[in-house]
Amino acid sequence: MAVTQRALSSDIGKRSFDFVFELAVGHGHSGILAMVPYPCQINAIQMTSTYQANNPYLLLTIYRFIPGTGFTSIAFGSTFTIPVYGTSGMPLNGISLPSSSDSLKLMANDLINYYCHSPSASGVCDGLSGSIIVTPVQDKITYFGNLA
Repeated sequence: MAVTQRALSSDIGKRSFDFVFELAVGHGHSGILAMVPYPCQINAIQMTSTYQANNPYLLLTIYRFIPGTGFTSIAFGSTFTIPVYGTSGMPLNGISLPSSSDSLKLMANDLINYYCHSPSASGVCDGLSGSIIVTPVQDKITYFGNLA
């Protein structure tokens, strides 16, 4: 009888999508943090930057393509201010996510995207980096349709 992820402790099977942006992320800028290779659920998101000016904040969204319907964007959570590593160290609690939300369930080939906004057009953060911790929802994981 095979051991499945459901039979193991809750921290086994979690995976991390890490990202680093060396360039400044400013007002009106958007981009892709990660491409999701397999169906999974988001457990936590941790982000920090090395510098900020004029209080920029981010909104995280999921870009999903549904055949026959087209492209859609799904916001999850709400906007948040990016913690600055040099001021507060690495944030302990991560980003507040909605509890038991369907928007935290990701499908293969989803894109996790960010949108930066600021009260001032000169709002910027530099050295944005972080991790998205996920748990696969399948016992046998396929990466973009190929068995791994």
